[in-house]
Amino acid sequence: MTVEIETILVNEGLAALLEAAEASGQLRQLELVERLEPLELDPLELEAVYTELDRRAIELVVEPEKVDAPAALPAVTAPVETTAFTETL
Repeated sequence: MTVEIETILVNEGLAALLEAAEASGQLRQLELVERLEPLELDPLELEAVYTELDRRAIELVVEPEKVDAPAALPAVTAPVETTAFTETL
């Protein structure tokens, strides 16, 4: 069974996204996923979308996950000097 990309591109938002991406040659993966999720496409339909990206020479850009700022480290205090006393017998 094959899927025609035209049936998927009926979605105006997705069609506009691909047209804009074709002009720049790039598409953020996160943006694509956000657009595809509500469509609930089956695996063959998803494959058709990715094939269309290849056909249009659109590079899918994967951005690294943003890491939250590290938690504040505890304040560093000056080390306390200790002296060991030993008694000799």
